[in-house]
Amino acid sequence: PKRKSLVGTPYWMAPEVISRLPYGPEVDIWSLGIMVIEMIDGEPPFFNEPPLQAMRRIRDMPPPKLKNTHKVSVFVLSDSIVTI
Repeated sequence: PKRKSLVGTPYWMAPEVISRLPYGPEVDIWSLGIMVIEMIDGEPPFFNEPPLQAMRRIRDMPPPKLKNTHKVSVFVLSDSIVTI
């Protein structure tokens, strides 16, 4: 079922959530992507901005990109082996 509630931490919210549009599980993929950016860049996009301003940017701008793309191969290689 689609939801319209506004719940979450602003910097990790998907644009659909901020816009109060109906959304489904795909917003969790957005948040996961933001967590990956945070792991590589050290902070989520717009983290130095007040939450409401960050929410406007998330809603109105294209999806964020990594700042430190040179770290990706090191990050992936060092953390790619997981034992379950």
